[in-house]
Amino acid sequence: MQGEPVCGVCNDEFREGESARRLPCYHIFHPECVDAWLTRKTARCPLCKTNCTPKSTMDESTLI
Repeated sequence: MQGEPVCGVCNDEFREGESARRLPCYHIFHPECVDAWLTRKTARCPLCKTNCTPKSTMDESTLI
């Protein structure tokens, strides 16, 4: 259906109930698609090239 969100890596539409990963830039992807992209190609968003490298240290206050 036109207008449905699609994964920016594989270009497949998301199905109802399917998991998605949102990057810091708010783009969404299938977790298996974007995880492979980020770990094997580059740590930048496939769409906008925002750096998605995790911070090396985290405050306990930022943990959920």
